[in-house]
Amino acid sequence: DFDDVCVRSAIEWTRGMANVYPATHLDVCDPASYPGAGSADIVYNCNLVHISPPACTDGLFDVAAHACVSKGHLVMYGPFKFNDEHTAPSNADFDASLRSRDPSW
Repeated sequence: DFDDVCVRSAIEWTRGMANVYPATHLDVCDPASYPGAGSADIVYNCNLVHISPPACTDGLFDVAAHACVSKGHLVMYGPFKFNDEHTAPSNADFDASLRSRDPSW
């Protein structure tokens, strides 16, 4: 995560989970912040690609390619479209709100 408050929250939520690495600061646009090469079976992403410029999505794929072991996975969660339609009216409203603030999104 990019936000230190969110990092601390994720650390608390996953404390004691032996199969989850502690959350860390990550700037997907800065390769210096990437975790070690081949250090993860899974990179989990939640709610990034719809609320950030396209360069962040490119960086996310770079992070996953760098951090995941061979045959590792990038798991993404978010309000995606299905057949070019939002799956909920609230997602359409949120998308319109984001695009009104920054058309590159």
